[in-house]
Amino acid sequence: MYLLTRYKMGDNELSNRMVMMKSSLANRYFYEKLSNRGYRILIKKWAASSDQIGFLKSWYNFNWYNRLIYPIPLRWYEQNKKTDRT
Repeated sequence: MYLLTRYKMGDNELSNRMVMMKSSLANRYFYEKLSNRGYRILIKKWAASSDQIGFLKSWYNFNWYNRLIYPIPLRWYEQNKKTDRT
C-alpha cells in the first residue's frame, strides 16, 4: 500500500509561479507581434553575452519591460480567450 500525500503549495511558491506566468504571457505577446524578428533579437543578444545562462534568466524574468507591457498582453489574451469560446 502506497501512502499518497497531497502537496500544498506555499504562498511564496504560488507568488513565484504567478510572476512566471505573467512573464510568459508578456514574452508570448512579444514573439507573436515580432515573429522571427523577436527571435533574431534574442539570438543576437544571447550570442554576444558572456554568460548565456544568466542572460536567458534575465531575459525571461519578469523585468521592467515585461512589467511595462504586461497590461497589453493581458488584454490581448482576454480578447483571444473570448473569441475562442464562440
